Amino acid sequence: MGRVIQGQVITSTAIDLHGERLTPVQLELFFQQLPEASFAYNAHDQAKPPVAKGYNKRLERLPNGVLALVLDIEVLDEEAFGQAGGFSIAYTRRTARVGSGEPSFRILINPQQFDFDALVEAVTTSTSIDVTVDVTERVEKAEAGQAAFIILAVLLTDAVRETWRGYWNAAGSSLFEHLRKLPRKDKPGGTTNLRLQIDVALAADRTQVILFVEPEVRAGELAELDLASIRGAVEAVNREQSLDKLIGRVQRGPRIEYEYSIDRTGTVNQCKKNMLPNSRLGS
Repeated sequence: MGRVIQGQVITSTAIDLHGERLTPVQLELFFQQLPEASFAYNAHDQAKPPVAKGYNKRLERLPNGVLALVLDIEVLDEEAFGQAGGFSIAYTRRTARVGSGEPSFRILINPQQFDFDALVEAVTTSTSIDVTVDVTERVEKAEAGQAAFIILAVLLTDAVRETWRGYWNAAGSSLFEHLRKLPRKDKPGGTTNLRLQIDVALAADRTQVILFVEPEVRAGELAELDLASIRGAVEAVNREQSLDKLIGRVQRGPRIEYEYSIDRTGTVNQCKKNMLPNSRLGS
């Protein structure tokens, strides 16, 4: 076990370095939606293994009267944590549904970085009649100028497998390119990245596959992702550990490179060579 820091304030209702202040209601939402085990990443880059693990979350009133979200922290990588280790916390807010019925996809954006209404309009004009898409605000406590992530979330079902290729080769192609170029409110010309989040149901549990899409990947390549292989990767890792999250990258080809996994106890594991089918492993 690494070094433990007890009672670390993650955020509070005090004015922060950027002149912003959370309300008690916002802080409560952050607290409610923060997992029991949360993680800090070097420069908030979740594509690489975390540098610290937070647990025992609680809300505390500090001596100066400020309400704070507090964690106990286990340092996993001392050097990286000392350089730029930071927790990214977020909560979801309003959702706009484009189409009818159950959504095939969900797009999550930080309204502090992107125009929510403009995105809803773009989704409306680029979504076919047989596909339903939810657009959701994901309010994140982020550093100024931090790279922005637009999340494409999907539950891997038979219906999704049937529509996946057709959607991203047709109407979804223009949406994909639009997301790549979506203007930043907080930093015009700033970096925008796409993150694919696939929920895979295994028996009574659900595992989240998080794939960071490399900038050179195009919509047609996203359409060619082997969803059966992704499910196979989850099943392979789950045989060795009770899998909660599997993290990797989508590269040109397309090719998926899995980097690390997190089990349901909050333990971080590097992906092993030859453990996952039809994919290239990070290490």
